[in-house]
Amino acid sequence: MKLAAGVLVFWTVIALSACENVDDARVGGTPRGATATDGIRLAYDIRAVEVEVSRSLRVSESNSFYPGGDIVWREDPLGDRYEQVATILRDAARQAFAAPADGPPAVAHLRITYFHALTERARGTTGGWHNINFVLSLTEATSGAVLVAPYRVRTQIRGYGGARATEAVHRGETQKVRITRHLIEVLRSELAAPPV
Repeated sequence: MKLAAGVLVFWTVIALSACENVDDARVGGTPRGATATDGIRLAYDIRAVEVEVSRSLRVSESNSFYPGGDIVWREDPLGDRYEQVATILRDAARQAFAAPADGPPAVAHLRITYFHALTERARGTTGGWHNINFVLSLTEATSGAVLVAPYRVRTQIRGYGGARATEAVHRGETQKVRITRHLIEVLRSELAAPPV
């Protein structure tokens, strides 16, 4: 009995830390529990968004609690995972950068370096974390001059599991919806104009 309890605790810890990647990147975005950033003004007038996902990143389709690889995404049908995660970040960026802006016209460049959502196994049981890391930079819209040098943004949002995941889907809060909404907040907070 003690052995079974120990094994359960071990797998619970593994699942709760699922999809977490630790590196020396800047930790950016909205802290967990923070309010939405709908009322902010952006420091740059983003005219275009370019999203890159290197084909050198490794995709994992393993249905384990903690799969290896750089990209773990299951909510879209099996297909081009690179393009699927690029679309998520691109859509979030377009919504985030539609906010009012005070600064110079710019092009936002986003390069995904790590995108881990939950596998079917983690989502069906204990949940875990959605971790999305990317490099952000800005160039001036007409001259191409660097406005913001490339820097890493590392962010995460709790991934629901079990009954909580099922209830969230019934409310329309799929993984894609929750991750997109979180990325909108992260991007707005990264490029927010200082308070007046």
